[in-house]
Amino acid sequence: MQQRMSQLEDKLQSTTDQLDQANERLGVQESLIQRAAIDQEASSGIASFLDTLEIGGWIAGSYNFNFRDPNPGNFAGFNTGSAGLFPFQPDTNSFQVDQVWFSLARPTSEENRAGFGMDLVMGKTAQVLNGAGIANGNQSGAFQQFHLQTAWIEYLMPVGERNVKFEAGKMETWIGAEVVEAPQNFNITRGDVWQLMQPITNVGIRASMDFGEGFDAGLGFVNGTRTAEDVDLNKNKAVVAKLGWSNDVFGAQVAGTYGDAAESQGITGLPAGDKETILDVILSWDPNESFSGYINYDYLNSDCSANTVNGFPGTAVCGNSNGVNGDRLRGHGVSVAGRYAVNDRTGVALRGEYLDLDSGTSNNFRVYSITGTLDYHLTNNLLVKAEGRFDQAENKNGTVFTDGNGNANDNNDQIVTAVQVIYSF
Repeated sequence: MQQRMSQLEDKLQSTTDQLDQANERLGVQESLIQRAAIDQEASSGIASFLDTLEIGGWIAGSYNFNFRDPNPGNFAGFNTGSAGLFPFQPDTNSFQVDQVWFSLARPTSEENRAGFGMDLVMGKTAQVLNGAGIANGNQSGAFQQFHLQTAWIEYLMPVGERNVKFEAGKMETWIGAEVVEAPQNFNITRGDVWQLMQPITNVGIRASMDFGEGFDAGLGFVNGTRTAEDVDLNKNKAVVAKLGWSNDVFGAQVAGTYGDAAESQGITGLPAGDKETILDVILSWDPNESFSGYINYDYLNSDCSANTVNGFPGTAVCGNSNGVNGDRLRGHGVSVAGRYAVNDRTGVALRGEYLDLDSGTSNNFRVYSITGTLDYHLTNNLLVKAEGRFDQAENKNGTVFTDGNGNANDNNDQIVTAVQVIYSF
């Protein structure tokens, strides 16, 4: 009996050891399962976040030819002599990479109230936006190949039955019908009103609200009326505002900015701290799926406390060649443009402009232009544009455009042609 009991005790101990080992394995398995669940939840969260992102961009390249054929040796990086009307096509008879554009954004919604966005551009546009390639042929420097066009954070705050969107960072301006982004314009070249009167971006904070029934409004405070290189050389700020209405056919927006210029002379054409007012009105008309058009009017009133030079886009001639300070730059301009879709692949666009800038005793600049553009989609992603443009300008101090020898005598008009290819992804 004792021997039998001893055998039973041994078996019981063996069974107990096996149960302990099984429980240990079960604990390890449960730990692995819990870790896998956590990893799966984290992976699902990352996947859900990635699903809210919008990623896109394009590559654009072009060739342009100015029939005045200004000599690059005399006017390197300055396609139109002293007028500077084509900032993104600065070299005549030249192939170039216009834009390599990357866009990343997480738009806000009632489900995702926090978001962000950014645009990075490379190519000739980046060089010009960084201040290179304007009247000096300066194309060197790796930093000039990259330009942070925008970078902002936004939050959608509920207010009653509506939402107020707050944005902070570097943002596209509310002013103007044309933009830097090549695929979003009717034409290849930007218009005179865009180039000489309108800002491009603003750095600061702003709020906007959709009131329903097609109405929206916005208000913001920014470093300056114009921002190209993100330079702020004064302690003052500027205010920006907009008010708009639209339906399926018509649209109207009034926007403006008032305050100090943020940057130094030679980049925006206004010394830092000089006061500036810009009033912008856009009327749009989309009567059907085939046609889209707009009228864009701008009024400009700027101090000129120092002698300055014509600079890169969104700028105007301020000051004078005689070194007399204290002029006030006033002017207005209007751009009328439309595009008609001949079929699903082909479209024809036409833009006409008139602009008049007066800086008192020193300068009076008046320009007329007409631009025609044909666009054709080779595929859904690949777009080809061909353009012809005529400019006629008047300058109180003399002629405007130069010929192949750098002469400006009696050269008050010019013809420019361009071809552009854009692949969007």
